[in-house]
Amino acid sequence: MSNKTFSPAQIKTMVTQFGKISKVDPESPTISRLRAEVGTWGMPMLEQVREAHIPWLSYFATREIAIRAEAAAELAKLYPVVPVTTIEQN
Repeated sequence: MSNKTFSPAQIKTMVTQFGKISKVDPESPTISRLRAEVGTWGMPMLEQVREAHIPWLSYFATREIAIRAEAAAELAKLYPVVPVTTIEQN
C-alpha cells in the first residue's frame, strides 16, 4: 500500500468513463478484477475515489475501506496495545 493519489485529470476521466456504465454483472470477471485492483490501493487513493463520487468505483472504494476498518478492529481485539513503561537506569 502506498501514499499515491490520482491526479485531478485521472479523477475526471474516471467520473466520465464510469458514468457511462448503466449496470454491471457483479459476478463478471471484469468486476472481480476491478474489486481486486481496488484492494491493492492505499488508503489515500481509496479515500480520494470515495470522496469523488465516481459511479461504481466509489462503492468499491468505500467497501474496501470498511473491510479494512473491520479487520483493524478485529486485530485490535486480538492483540490489544500494551502500554510500554520506561525502565529507569541507575
